[in-house]
Amino acid sequence: MDISIKESIIPIISATVAIISMLIARRSLAQSKVSARLASYNARGSYDVFLTKDSRFKRSFGDANHQVKIYSSVMSGTIDFDYEINIVAINGGIYRAQLFENIEKREYIGISTTGPELRTSIPKHSPPKEYANQGRVSFYGTPLFPYFSAAGREGDADEQDAIQLNRYHQYIEISDFCGNTEIWYLAFSLHLSRQEGDFNKAEGWRVLAKDSTPFKYYRFAAVTIVSPKDLPKNLDAALTPQQTLEEIRGSEESWQPSAQLSEGGWEAMNNKLKLYEMREYYRFMKRIKDNL
Repeated sequence: MDISIKESIIPIISATVAIISMLIARRSLAQSKVSARLASYNARGSYDVFLTKDSRFKRSFGDANHQVKIYSSVMSGTIDFDYEINIVAINGGIYRAQLFENIEKREYIGISTTGPELRTSIPKHSPPKEYANQGRVSFYGTPLFPYFSAAGREGDADEQDAIQLNRYHQYIEISDFCGNTEIWYLAFSLHLSRQEGDFNKAEGWRVLAKDSTPFKYYRFAAVTIVSPKDLPKNLDAALTPQQTLEEIRGSEESWQPSAQLSEGGWEAMNNKLKLYEMREYYRFMKRIKDNL
């Protein structure tokens, strides 16, 4: 073969080999990424649950993810809970996450399910385009009812409530793609007041723009987010018998005046409720372990 022809063919062959090698490398890299993404779904889930405050723009349009009832009545007015509940996966992924109530003794009709029983088509599954721990889960829901309420008055002769404390509670179930499930819980208080001395913007108080209640001001306080990892360090508190809700309030019914709230204040009652919730959480987790 002529030397000049050889000299012209060799660069072409070298370039062709380089292109093929590059394509193979790109294919291998793409396959490695797919394998890595698939592997991330097989890792045990580890999570972070937190609240983020809604933007002023979102609050101005009243587009809150959740609202809270002022009273334990369907007809009660509501207040926007202008915080968003977020779950992100630190490791593994989130296959399912849902909120539910279980801290009160209630009568249930039927059962709760995890998804639609009837589908219009068979879901198509393809290799994931992102890692399992990418993304964020947040919730929308119906108004939350308080599981506890206590009302305080300024004096024995006062026939109208001066302050009120509501406590809200939600369990959070989080499952990863391997079938592992964790139960967390979120609890927070709503403070209501018609006393001018309570209104302090620096302490989170806001004007209550509602006509269906005698209260003028409100704030959210004493937010608690608890995971199974918090049980060991709180085990002594969880094993210590706590006061009942009636004992914490100091009255049988929520509409009856609470001297404990009037005299002890917000913080003392919030602390007692936190202990009560930890005890109930421990008992709930133990029932799951013993019966499932």
